[in-house]
Amino acid sequence: HHHHHHHRHHRHLGTEGALGERLEAEEEATGAPTSKLAGEAGLNLRVSEDAVCILPSDLKTTLAQSTQEVLKGLPPWPYPPVDAKAKRGSGGVKLAFLVQVSVGDRLPLLRRVFDKLYSPGDLFLYSVDSQMLAAWRVREALGLTGDQARYLPNVRVEEAAHAGYFYWPRVQVLLDSMASLLEDDWDFVIHLSETDYPVHSLEWLRHVLAEQRNSNFIAIVPRCSHAETAQNPTEPALEDTGTYHDPILEDAARALADPVPANSNWYWWSQTAAVASCGSRFNPVLVPQVEYPMHELESNGFLFAKGVEWVIVTRELASYATSSGLKSFKEVIGTHAAADEIFWPTLVLNIPDFPQNVSTQGWYVHWTSTSSHSPDFVTIKNLADLKGNWSNYIFVRKVEEDLSRSLLDEIDKSAHQEMLELKKLKHQKQKLQQLQQQHQQQQQQAKKQTPTPAASPTFLAPNTSSSSPASNVSLSSNVSIALASSAGTNSSSPSPSSSGSTSSSNSSSSMFTFAPSLPVPAAAMAPLTGTETQDQDLLFQKFTLTVDKDDMRCVPKNTPMTLPTLS
Repeated sequence: HHHHHHHRHHRHLGTEGALGERLEAEEEATGAPTSKLAGEAGLNLRVSEDAVCILPSDLKTTLAQSTQEVLKGLPPWPYPPVDAKAKRGSGGVKLAFLVQVSVGDRLPLLRRVFDKLYSPGDLFLYSVDSQMLAAWRVREALGLTGDQARYLPNVRVEEAAHAGYFYWPRVQVLLDSMASLLEDDWDFVIHLSETDYPVHSLEWLRHVLAEQRNSNFIAIVPRCSHAETAQNPTEPALEDTGTYHDPILEDAARALADPVPANSNWYWWSQTAAVASCGSRFNPVLVPQVEYPMHELESNGFLFAKGVEWVIVTRELASYATSSGLKSFKEVIGTHAAADEIFWPTLVLNIPDFPQNVSTQGWYVHWTSTSSHSPDFVTIKNLADLKGNWSNYIFVRKVEEDLSRSLLDEIDKSAHQEMLELKKLKHQKQKLQQLQQQHQQQQQQAKKQTPTPAASPTFLAPNTSSSSPASNVSLSSNVSIALASSAGTNSSSPSPSSSGSTSSSNSSSSMFTFAPSLPVPAAAMAPLTGTETQDQDLLFQKFTLTVDKDDMRCVPKNTPMTLPTLS
């Protein structure tokens, strides 16, 4: 079945026959790409139409052509804005979890996370590295086979071609999985490793994502930054404690006091040789004779950034990323080393007029050494650190079932407590909205009877203070609702791209405030107008990354320059 697949991937190559022979020769030399493990998925490892497949001998030509294409600009963003408040109303957002699995020893942890995140309304796709692990073991660990098997139609376990870190085939596996998930309906896809653990409950996660329906959770560290404060550098910044986590919000000031120059100390930026690869057909290879066109791209306004491959992206960004119009971009990224850490941040920076937000909420990671690529395992020692910025972190990595057990138990306790508070809060909000509606109806009837409207009374809600001392959540006993008549208040909703603070222009609308409230961003923290015209996630404005593209240019656009020296 090889021949009919291959010719589609190579628009720049000679005759199909010759190409087929060359590929077959390379397959013989490097081991066949088909899965060595029996299993129904082994036969149809998915390869998309526009998978990057470039042989070393074609690298120079293909890369030159793709570079020219990319410099004409990426495809325009084709999706209409999403109505976020409709999502909030109709039972929240639907999530797709995409988990990459390759180590048998981690299956107990995988099951623990699955039990914590599973719900019948979401989707789960476990992508199993066919060279490292048999898919049936994953099915067994998740309880999908065996005596106690549950039939869960929304959980899929699929084999994927083996792909090592740092090179494009790893991104291709991910995009192919996303493309298959897109056949279903969902709002966000969450890309997880087998060492990730959720810091909060599924309810919290759904709430937080529903409030930020137009946000993507991607770490962005620009290759170049002139500002003294590079936003959100994920490179380890060592402190006395040896502790590092994403410096956002309260941490930002401390971490940025001694900023890491974003453009100099990442090993992979200094790799000037381009990379040839073709899925699992041969191992990716650096081709020293072909220099990566970094200078040509950057001097023409293309922006590079790095981040981490573990992301949460909206359905729209996932659709854009898997669309066929992105082939040249994929070839340009796919021929650079560390494509897996460059793809998402660089994509977001180069989409023309990208209308969605990027949020800095994300993963808690702990490093003790700047030299190692991999962070440390997180244990109970990190609990205080994690708690210090609890609502900032959605997942923690890397954890290990035994080593991190007491930490995971503590996380579960807090997450459960928080879930109860959130439910209580939502219940209160519903009650207040009912009160408010009743009041408005009464007012309208009163208007019909008397020409002079009565002054709005202030309602006092019954005592709602939290009785549980364990939770650090104080709900004030008097929840005051200031009700004003909402006459003709229909302000236009702010554009999604405005990442500054979106203020409600709507002073006369009915509002109610809870104060104080959950330490987690909860809908009650911001005044919601009665008409809820702000579609934008006001509460999460503090998490929105403001991207100043001019600051990220290594060189002003279209000026000749000397190449930056990389230390």
